[in-house]
Formats: sequence, C-alpha cells, structure tokens
Amino acid sequence: NCCSRTLYQRRVREQQFIYLQNKPRMSLNLQLIQETWEKVKPHGQEWGPKFYGNMWSKYPEVRTTFFPESKPEIQGPRLFSSLNFMIKNASDVETLKQYCFNMGDRHKKYHCAREHFKVVGETLIITLEQFLGDEFTPEVREQFVLLYDVVAEMTIKGLEADTSSSSN
Repeated sequence: NCCSRTLYQRRVREQQFIYLQNKPRMSLNLQLIQETWEKVKPHGQEWGPKFYGNMWSKYPEVRTTFFPESKPEIQGPRLFSSLNFMIKNASDVETLKQYCFNMGDRHKKYHCAREHFKVVGETLIITLEQFLGDEFTPEVREQFVLLYDVVAEMTIKGLEADTSSSSN
C-alpha cells in the first residue's frame, strides 16, 4: 500500500546516506571544521536558498511537513546563523547541548520528526560540497558528518523531551 511504500522508500534513502556511526568512532577535528566553515561563511546569503532548494528537490515530500509556511529567504539566514553558532561553540559541550536541546524543543511546533534529521544531514553535506568543490575532501566530509551526528542527537533529545509543562 501507499504508506508502507513511502516508509520503505524513506528507509532506503536513509541507508544510502553514509553515517560514521558504523565506523570506529573518531575524534572531532574542530580546527578543520572551523577552518573549512570560514570558507563557506562568505556565501551566507546564498546558503539558505541553495540548502532548501537541494532539500526540496531531493525530498519534495518534506516541503509540506518541514516548515511548510517558511520561505528559504527567511529560514535560510536562521539556519546559517545556527550553523555558525554550533560550529563556533562546538568545543563548549554544555553550551552546545543546551542550544541544541532548545532548538529541538522549538522545532516541535514545525512538526519536525527524528527522520527529518537524516534528510537535513544529507542536504547539509550536499550543500557543503557544492560550496566547497574540491576542498570538500573525504576528511572534511567525515568531520562534518561526525559533528552533524552529535548535534542531531543533542537536538533530537530536545525534540523528544516532554517539555509541555515548561514555558516556550
């Protein structure tokens, strides 16, 4: 049926994206991540439209559920600002945990779900590769995937936490 076919297609896509979780854990090279991000920062205005264009062309079904009322020109700068903050503060684990938890909690109102994080992660990598070209080496890719996995898990904790009794 339709729903099981969609679920199957989603699972296949999730398996196609290579996460480092199946490899031995390596440590984050924050210097490499931050130096690489400095090369992306001048493209901040272009980042949002490119990111959302990539996501919605590869995963058109998420456009209706993932920020359906948002426009890339509005959400894009927010995303870019969040990426800047997380990369800048990646060495401050407590600050990063709190930021990601709060971001996950805020994303409940957007009907964000755990499976959206794989879509965002894959889109992040695709978009980084487009902006960096040949400078997006396998090592850079691995480092950004590793950082994204950590950030995604922290954010999912906020998304899945029962914070309904606290004020938003």
